[in-house]
Amino acid sequence: IEAQTPTDDGEYAELPDDADDGPDLLRVRLDPPAARAFVQRAEALLVAGRPACPFCGEPLDPRGHFCALGNGQLN
Repeated sequence: IEAQTPTDDGEYAELPDDADDGPDLLRVRLDPPAARAFVQRAEALLVAGRPACPFCGEPLDPRGHFCALGNGQLN
């Protein structure tokens, strides 16, 4: 994991991905509020120990999960 700050014009310096034999490079750029929200969500999922609902992202309950974003379906 690397953290980069933007340049004065708001852009980020491009890092070379010249490794032929390694995994591909994935770049994800998040502003601080989005990064904090990601961490909070990840921590909640880890603590719950259950997979996330594909619609709303809440932890799935083994007995079913009422999902408002899934049209009120019980997953």
